[in-house]
Amino acid sequence: MGLLNVFAAGIVAWLAGLGWYHRFGTGRATRPRLVAAVALPVMILVAGFLRHIYMVSGLTSGIPLGLIAGMGVGLFFISPWLWLRDLAQGQANRSTLIDAGYACVATAIMGALLVAF
Repeated sequence: MGLLNVFAAGIVAWLAGLGWYHRFGTGRATRPRLVAAVALPVMILVAGFLRHIYMVSGLTSGIPLGLIAGMGVGLFFISPWLWLRDLAQGQANRSTLIDAGYACVATAIMGALLVAF
């Protein structure tokens, strides 16, 4: 589980995000190209920290475990923060579901890929 895994996990999660927001989030971003460009290094950064969490906890193999642990990060760390942010800003629940859904899918992908190699 090295640097190549981190880049691969971040890039694949980013690609999944392009598809996710194309399908569910059309018209939400005022500057979609800028968001897509900034999202790539952000996804690599998230994958890097997820790798750190996995290494510290000893999770270095087992694709199903990596996937579930990654999904747990999206579901129980990222999604509640998104929900509170959207609640405070008066955003629609649909927006929260779109973003939280992507957080769960992206971190699950990252988790699986980080332990795959």
